[in-house]
Amino acid sequence: MREPQSRSVEPEMMRQVDMVVTLCDPDNAACPIPPAGVQHVNWTIPGWNKFSSNRQEGLRALRDAIRDHTRQLINDLITPPGP
Repeated sequence: MREPQSRSVEPEMMRQVDMVVTLCDPDNAACPIPPAGVQHVNWTIPGWNKFSSNRQEGLRALRDAIRDHTRQLINDLITPPGP
């Protein structure tokens, strides 16, 4: 299995979105900056090797962390704000 690599996003694509979620640790990388008017959410989730020294276990833990963040984001988006 290859290491995941970041891919660039075309400016035209960025003009068509309402929200951008990035997985970036600002202390260790230059994080992308979405265009004005696009809601931006950044999840600072460590790489798989921070979860476990075993690659498969670490990737599963990373997958689960992303899943949990995604579920919370969806819940936040569909739940109306309180009074």
